[in-house]
Amino acid sequence: MRDIKLENGDVFVDVTGGSVLLSEEESAVQRALILAGAHRGSFVYNRSLGSDYRPEMDEMQAEAVINEAFADDENMYIRVSESGEALIVDIPTKNGSVQREVHFYG
Repeated sequence: MRDIKLENGDVFVDVTGGSVLLSEEESAVQRALILAGAHRGSFVYNRSLGSDYRPEMDEMQAEAVINEAFADDENMYIRVSESGEALIVDIPTKNGSVQREVHFYG
């Protein structure tokens, strides 16, 4: 599944004003970051979307609640590298994994 690129919570546009289409791999990473960063219950169309992450959680607790957000996707498991004010995760890809910071919404 492909998606358009989001940046700072909005659609990213290129120099021509058009939206940028992500590859399947980039789309999967973006979806993982959105699910991890959305506070569960804050999305009006799907109250179960998102995670229950709180900055006071240690890495093990954070990894458990973040991965609960992916319960419907048996192929996804995210490792938490750092928790606290910044949440840094390792997201699996076809070519290994990528490390990203999660930005929170809602």
